[in-house]
Amino acid sequence: MKIYQILTAITLLSLSALASAQPSLLSRYTVINNGSEVQDNRTGLIWQRCTQGMVVTSDLSNCEGTPSLVLHEDALRIATELSANGWRLPNLKELSSIVNRASNSTTIDTVVFPSNPQGNLDFFWSSTPDTTTGGRVLTISFNTDKVGVNSLLRSDNNSGEVFTGLVRLVRTLN
Repeated sequence: MKIYQILTAITLLSLSALASAQPSLLSRYTVINNGSEVQDNRTGLIWQRCTQGMVVTSDLSNCEGTPSLVLHEDALRIATELSANGWRLPNLKELSSIVNRASNSTTIDTVVFPSNPQGNLDFFWSSTPDTTTGGRVLTISFNTDKVGVNSLLRSDNNSGEVFTGLVRLVRTLN
């Protein structure tokens, strides 16, 4: 019982720090489920707080672990495995809804969604197909707010290049 009280106090302190750091965040987002999920109060969607492969830290302020870089087919498989709990791969419109257009540096709120992967392999898979070409899907980078088109296939144009991306699952508020 004492551990639960300590964790509750830490959670309240973390959320208080979150609110004082950026007061508008808590009106838009609510961190739920022991800090592992974020409810978007504007859209009614619930997001995994950490990128797939990572978990929220005990103080709820960050994510730790190694983000999973996966093929699109593996992203769909992960979503299918968790679909009994309502999780699914978001479409591009849903992914775009968590872009923080007020930021000058990153385009996802790193307080609400901490430890966003950086670098060349920072795009997130969506479930939205590219209607202009076959065998491709739309992706988004939260570091650049760029929508990209990446191959669903293991190789593109026989180049042998493998396209892997990140996963952040979403579910609808029940």
